[in-house]
Amino acid sequence: MLIPEDITLYFVRHGETDWNVERRLQGSTDIPLNDKGRGQAARHGRVMAELDVDWSKYHFHASPLSRTKETMDIVRQQIGTAAAEPTYDDRLKEAHFGDWEGQTWTEVVENNPGDHAAYLKDCWSIAPHKGETHQEIAHRLIAWAATLTQDTVVVSHGMISRVLRSLYLDLNRADVLSLSTPQTSFYRFANGQVDTI
Repeated sequence: MLIPEDITLYFVRHGETDWNVERRLQGSTDIPLNDKGRGQAARHGRVMAELDVDWSKYHFHASPLSRTKETMDIVRQQIGTAAAEPTYDDRLKEAHFGDWEGQTWTEVVENNPGDHAAYLKDCWSIAPHKGETHQEIAHRLIAWAATLTQDTVVVSHGMISRVLRSLYLDLNRADVLSLSTPQTSFYRFANGQVDTI
């Protein structure tokens, strides 16, 4: 199993950015949260603080990009002093979209119709030009998950959420792009199931 059965993992996608609003591919580009995104992060932290969980027993991990770091900071502020200092890990960075980064999905379709169609058909093996396949993302997430030794909170990105859930639930690889990636809720991975909170 990707994550040991005795480990519970809470996965928070970073809050909204202006590029999210524009449906612009961020990938590894370092785009900050907007005010709505900060509010979403605060909501997640408040909800987590109200759960019957001893957060002092959790590790906290995040992607090192500014939108995830700020989300983590806000979540930890809401949880309080029980939240440990986070570890930032490059393996939790968003998928690299190569030449597509900075474009909207509409622009990607208009500028690269053949490549976009191929990506939609087999994103596990086919990457945007100079970008990353989902298989490559999976390899770094598997390596990261192998380091987990206790219950964990992670703040990362939309495509990371999709690939992680796909691996954890052993889903059909062709369905990975259809998985939702809300910024208004977060996930709990436990006992082989993923629940939305």
